[in-house]
Amino acid sequence: KTNKIPPMLRQLMRLVAEVAPHCATTSKQLALHILTTQQGKTHCCFHNIKCGTKGEKESDGPVAIVRVVYSKAVVPTQNGFLHCGCDEQAALWEFFWFKTWTMISTNPKIKGFDRMGRDTNNVLTSLS
Repeated sequence: KTNKIPPMLRQLMRLVAEVAPHCATTSKQLALHILTTQQGKTHCCFHNIKCGTKGEKESDGPVAIVRVVYSKAVVPTQNGFLHCGCDEQAALWEFFWFKTWTMISTNPKIKGFDRMGRDTNNVLTSLS
């Protein structure tokens, strides 16, 4: 039997870079465990933020479309990919960078912490 980290703590580890940064560098299994949601699905950092499925979602346009999101059964993923469809290795690199790197911007419009965009992540992944 393996010890599992409670879902709420895993979520905190996924969202806050300063919380347990070693979870991205200790082992691949630990990093994948942290990237696993309470429903048992694995999502990269980008899709964890951009495609969350908690509660109701509304559109930003002039017409508000509201839908209620429900969990589907967890379907096994193709080897080497996460449930969000992203490559496992690229997602692990993204998680590593999020937990261990710090970048400072001289742009006064950027305040606080911001995650890397998809383009930046793709460039860094291609370099590794």
